[in-house]
Amino acid sequence: MYRKSWIRVLSGSEEAYYGWVALNYKMGIFGNYSSSPTLGLLDLGGSSLQVVMEIDERSDDMHIIRSKLGSIESQILAYSLPAFGLNEAFDRTVMMLSHNQSREITGYRSELRHPCLSSDFVQNYTCYSCSGLDVNNQENHAQLQKDELPSFYLVGDQNWDQCKEIATAAAINSSTINLSRPAVGKNGSGIINLNAVGQPTTRFHALSGFFVVYNMLDLSPKANLTKLWDLGQRLCSESQAGLSSISANPNYAGHFCFRLPFMTSLIENALCLGDTDIIFGPGDVSWTVRSCAG
Repeated sequence: MYRKSWIRVLSGSEEAYYGWVALNYKMGIFGNYSSSPTLGLLDLGGSSLQVVMEIDERSDDMHIIRSKLGSIESQILAYSLPAFGLNEAFDRTVMMLSHNQSREITGYRSELRHPCLSSDFVQNYTCYSCSGLDVNNQENHAQLQKDELPSFYLVGDQNWDQCKEIATAAAINSSTINLSRPAVGKNGSGIINLNAVGQPTTRFHALSGFFVVYNMLDLSPKANLTKLWDLGQRLCSESQAGLSSISANPNYAGHFCFRLPFMTSLIENALCLGDTDIIFGPGDVSWTVRSCAG
């Protein structure tokens, strides 16, 4: 029995909040009257990023959710950030590059060179961000289907310094990139400076896209930013054949040279969590766990 009025799509902040509930339930924080501090959540999808943590101080921030689970009352800071997912972010780097270089015409095809792709990488690519429409706006979906979207061949042009720079630009939501200078966030503060928020969270768990990269590259469960940057440099010096251990799909494997520095820059430059305890996983946490558990 149901009524149509009972059904709606979750908002981004609700998705973020229920993911936080699922994580803390899964890890036993809510059980047996645990006095352990709650865990923070970093949930990286294909199109968006969810960031959630409990805070101590009273706040009227629009991102605050006041939660009561049994006898436990919490004040939750929940962000849902569209366009910061792995796929959307890569698309944004393609748009930035298209503004910084002229496409080359080779034979019958138009080519765009990307510094995060190996020198033997070639992919027929459709750039949604290059359409000029906000792909996260539901009203634009029909328009995106009708209009002819920019399509060209992405060609690898391996360059670690430029890859790191453009991945950082995508992480801090820069709309342009100067490939001759390091990219930095506005006033060095990132998109959300989580260290500037008074909160009891002592540990974050990085899930979904973070966990996929961790799992595919066999990383240490605890994030070490220095080691992640070093691994990114080594990974981005590999040929396409050298990336075959990641996946048999060359287009999927080829994007990991971008994904690793992007997620590292999200942690360090965008969220300002450089010295925070961050654990990759567990891999089986989803906001839907709450539905089964509750």
